Amino acid sequence: MDKFEWADWIKAEREKKGLSVLDLAKAIGVQRVTIYNYEDHKRTKPDPDILKKISVALGYPAYYLLEIAGIIPKISRNTDDHNYQDEVFKPLTNDDILTIAKSVNPPLTNEQLASLIGNLFLLQNDNKK
Repeated sequence: MDKFEWADWIKAEREKKGLSVLDLAKAIGVQRVTIYNYEDHKRTKPDPDILKKISVALGYPAYYLLEIAGIIPKISRNTDDHNYQDEVFKPLTNDDILTIAKSVNPPLTNEQLASLIGNLFLLQNDNKK
């Protein structure tokens, strides 16, 4: 995988959607220089929170750009196109949570991991209602 595949993806998707750098920056609440720095390969360590916002602003699930950037492991999905708008999200298993947590760098502390699991549990229960 190209070191900057994620940065090139941002620019290609933004242009495909007809958005300017300023449009995207405003949509996610950052300065346009942030988007320029990503697209021009000036940021080698992307901010996961910003990547999630960019994914959503460009019409993809929050995790999508995190996978491209290698921040979380790619999960194979049974789809040929990249229209994930109607994708059904299944509850995460404990193994899924541990896999994601272990891929975070720097590693999560036990307290952070417990907080993550607790929050995911609450979210899954809210979605069942």
